[in-house]
Amino acid sequence: FFMKGVDQTKVDELNGKIKVLKVDVDLNEDIAENLNIMSIPTLGIYVGGELVEKIVGLTQKESLLDTLKKYL
Repeated sequence: FFMKGVDQTKVDELNGKIKVLKVDVDLNEDIAENLNIMSIPTLGIYVGGELVEKIVGLTQKESLLDTLKKYL
């Protein structure tokens, strides 16, 4: 899991249920542009290939995990 400060035991609950991909927007400007990423961090949550929620900026770990769990 790529977000610093997130309790690994909480992440382990989601193991195998989500896929996390990290994109370096400095090296992949085309991807950042296609995904309309204007600031970092930006987290896009996709279900069935469709963007269902976008979180821009820092978020509390419990809030992030609660958000992810609602799409499982």
